Amino acid sequence: MRWMLCLRKPSVEAEIIAAMLFLILIPLLAHALSGGAPGYRIVYTTKGEDGFWHLFTINPDGTDKKQKTHWSFHDIALVWAHDCYHILFLSTRAGVTNEIFSLDIKRGTFENLTNSPNILESGFDISPDGRKLVFSAGGKLYILDLSTGARRLISNALGPMDSDFSPRWSPDGRHIAFVRALGGVNFEIFIRDANGGEAVRLTNTPAPAAECCIAFSPDGRRIFFSSNRLRGFYDLFALDLETKKEKRIPVPNPKLSVKVGDVSPEGDEIVFEGFDTERRRNSIYVMNLKSGELRKLDDVWYFSHPRWSPAPLRMGLSLRWMPALWGILKRR
Repeated sequence: MRWMLCLRKPSVEAEIIAAMLFLILIPLLAHALSGGAPGYRIVYTTKGEDGFWHLFTINPDGTDKKQKTHWSFHDIALVWAHDCYHILFLSTRAGVTNEIFSLDIKRGTFENLTNSPNILESGFDISPDGRKLVFSAGGKLYILDLSTGARRLISNALGPMDSDFSPRWSPDGRHIAFVRALGGVNFEIFIRDANGGEAVRLTNTPAPAAECCIAFSPDGRRIFFSSNRLRGFYDLFALDLETKKEKRIPVPNPKLSVKVGDVSPEGDEIVFEGFDTERRRNSIYVMNLKSGELRKLDDVWYFSHPRWSPAPLRMGLSLRWMPALWGILKRR
């Protein structure tokens, strides 16, 4: 029992370190015990049996499809929030025009985030820190501060027939990529600093060809997009933001017209909406970017907007609680 006399009460710093290690190791252990399955989900929208567009989630292997909304409204154009527990989407549930809502997956409750009944909102995205939205309204891009409700117009230097839409935030939160319709007919990809400045043009494809459907790689080095510049229907491309070089990525089924949805959080797979130009059928697919393996998840209507969940959902403890727990430990 003499060795027990040598023990000292651990310092506050040691307790904090031990607690943080515990918080990190428990999810990792749960992940290992689950067989290494990452636990990601994919959310998308399609027309239900009632004739309205609804939100659905599904595993990346095509199993466990679940319908998340059931009301008589059109729910479209969605984004998975970074806390894993909220899905943001456009809906007509507040009236005739689309507004951006948040769905609490656990509780099934909704919140109107924009409350702008006289403005027709379209594509949008949420910042990596979850504090801001960028959205398109009236052909211009706005940033909405979710805590204060303040809005800021970021579109500038637009011609009389130009319009900006389909914004996507870069993983580091510093830039926003988007599609600009030049003269209303020439659809090109631009990127801009999220805090201001002029937009920089990334693609240069003469009309009537068009680019659309942007998704960043998780490391922020590449932008994946769709373009019909080669064959009259949409192919998958990747653009290196450092070299500005573009590369067409072949899809195993050459008859598919590809509309990019999202890149997996681990960067190894991409989910997209694919229209089979031969069979005239629209479906959601996941493709491995290294092997080219292609698998179909579900048959859908158009404009399904598939998006990946940002973090494993089976690991129990959400990262959103880390700052709060850290603050509690520091006050000890």
